[in-house]
Amino acid sequence: MADSGFTWVVGGESGEGIDTTGELFALALCRLGYHVYAYRHFPSRIRGGHTHYRLRIATWQVRAPAGEIDCLVAFDQGSVDWNWPQIRQGGMVVHDAEFDCQLPPSRPDLTAYAVPMSEMAGKSGAAIMKNMVAVGVSAAFLGLPAEPFVEGVRRRFKGKGEEVATANAELVRAGHAYASAHHRPAVPFVVAPEPAGDGGRRYLMSGNEALAYGALAAGCRFVAAYPITPATEIMQWLARELRGYGGAVVQCEDELAAINMAVGAAYAGARAMTSTSGPGFSLMTEGMGLAGAAEQPVVIVDDQRGGPSTGLPTKTAQADLQQAVYGGHGEFPRIVITPLTVEDCFDAAVDAFNLAERNQCPVVLAPDLALAMCRQTIDGLDFGRVRIERGLLADPEELALRATGGGGERGTAAGGGAAGHGGRFHRYEPLGSGVSPRAFPGQAGGQHLVTGTEHDASGTVTDAPGNRAVQHAKRLRKLTGAWAVAPAGGDEGRGGAGGSSDGAGSSPLAGDGGRAGGGADGSGSAVAGDPIGPGVRAVDLAGAGDVTGALVLIGFGSTSGALEEARRALVAEGAPVARLSVRIPHPFPRGEVAAALTGARAALIVEGNAEGQLERILRQQGCVPPDWLAPGEAEMTQAAMLRPPTPDVEARGGAVAAGTGRWRSLRRWDGNPVGAEEIVAAARAALAQAPVR
Repeated sequence: MADSGFTWVVGGESGEGIDTTGELFALALCRLGYHVYAYRHFPSRIRGGHTHYRLRIATWQVRAPAGEIDCLVAFDQGSVDWNWPQIRQGGMVVHDAEFDCQLPPSRPDLTAYAVPMSEMAGKSGAAIMKNMVAVGVSAAFLGLPAEPFVEGVRRRFKGKGEEVATANAELVRAGHAYASAHHRPAVPFVVAPEPAGDGGRRYLMSGNEALAYGALAAGCRFVAAYPITPATEIMQWLARELRGYGGAVVQCEDELAAINMAVGAAYAGARAMTSTSGPGFSLMTEGMGLAGAAEQPVVIVDDQRGGPSTGLPTKTAQADLQQAVYGGHGEFPRIVITPLTVEDCFDAAVDAFNLAERNQCPVVLAPDLALAMCRQTIDGLDFGRVRIERGLLADPEELALRATGGGGERGTAAGGGAAGHGGRFHRYEPLGSGVSPRAFPGQAGGQHLVTGTEHDASGTVTDAPGNRAVQHAKRLRKLTGAWAVAPAGGDEGRGGAGGSSDGAGSSPLAGDGGRAGGGADGSGSAVAGDPIGPGVRAVDLAGAGDVTGALVLIGFGSTSGALEEARRALVAEGAPVARLSVRIPHPFPRGEVAAALTGARAALIVEGNAEGQLERILRQQGCVPPDWLAPGEAEMTQAAMLRPPTPDVEARGGAVAAGTGRWRSLRRWDGNPVGAEEIVAAARAALAQAPVR
């Protein structure tokens, strides 16, 4: 890929202020008008071990890391040893003169620049402040002025007093002055930034922050959670903000308590949520089943990280998909959303609460760590699409009549319910849609029982076979036929089949610029909608007009940014390529996915797991034509799905499907996010081997 921006990395030991350095640098660049994508690599311990902050800088929207490093700022030799294989040909290493930088003999193209960072910081009182010197040095190497970075440092440390803020700011200036006087490398980056749209400002935000913001905007007023990486950020953000809106965040003793408190709050009428990751999500499985059986609308956030067990707490993965879709004993309806971008984390949170109450079932929001914890520039969030949909509620007037003995046999279209066992409200009336009106505790005339044990329409426990058949079928009817019908007459807000109500593209990636991939190809986007919920997107399809005879890139979650960048790059080369991102893998939008693959030349599915979990779902749903598969791959056996990688591929953590089939895959499971470069390489191979249709 000819132009991927500029990638800057700062590395050292945990506890040396690596994250502070990266965040200050990223914020200053954002304020200067550049687009950035920041990804943190850090060990699962408080102090010690290698850590680095990777920042991709560009003048167009970037949503994925680049494969090569242009400039490495190293505080120790360990950072050099860890990162040098990824430094581009002719790249640079800026290192603290405190250590003798050893570059591998095999890389004579690399240039090392020694800067006395620790010495300069020590003269100001503390060697630990060398990271501020690094900020100034980096700005000088990129040909950028010192003042925006100085101001950023002052803002960061103003709460610690003028003396501390000034000391740090002066070290930024000193670093900039030293690099300008002693080193003048030819850095291919001095490019004017792109101004923010409509003269506004950009924001530097992570997926976790956007998701928490979306929950707040959606009316969430109760959060119960137990701290766990990487989901703790959600709880921390809401703990700061929710109190001002009449809400509460409870740090529980464990995940079992968290999910059950959230279910209880939902029963009481609050919009409730819990946030967790891998191991915590496993503990919440029984509580999610309770929400399904008791038909309580609760939102569960599972920030996916590497597993199993403790696994890779600080590294990304997309390996919880099968657990989110199928986890739990017995059968009950649930909805799974895998947001595609930072902005979509906000949208998905709003959708999750509306879908939970509309369908009276648990909704799992499952961003992967690469999306949840990465910070990137965005132009803003779409508050115009926020709507609060409480779903089917009991009619207060009819409940009042029932409380005084004057209630009728049936409720109105807006709610109601027949009198049940002992005169109780029919909370679980088996209506045709499977969704029955809710009444909240304290509503006169709405008395009923709530339990996870099988029950009748009023909640009274019974194991009668006939009742079991009726109630079980009622629950499962909620999502039967989801996505089968397109919304009539447009839809509410952004989304729906064909775009937004104002004609703008509804794709989360529709507005991305095109320096990296030659610009937009004018194909627009197509999305799917109802009946699961008005304006809710099931899939995001780019290059829709070019699917016939095209290679379709398929993925979900954070891979969507890399897939779109790869698609644009391939289209710029003249290759027929489309992108299909699955936003709601359950209930699966089979019609939209199958239609997107109709007439395609081949498909490449990209995932952050080893066993092809999204691919399994597509094959189960019959979306993969058997003649697309190479010999031996038609059966969904463990061997056919895993495709054991060769040692060189094993070292990279990704595996490309072997054979000559038109269905190919690229999987990465080493804890690192998928990059556009490796997708482009795999796509070229697929196009070269797939027959032209």
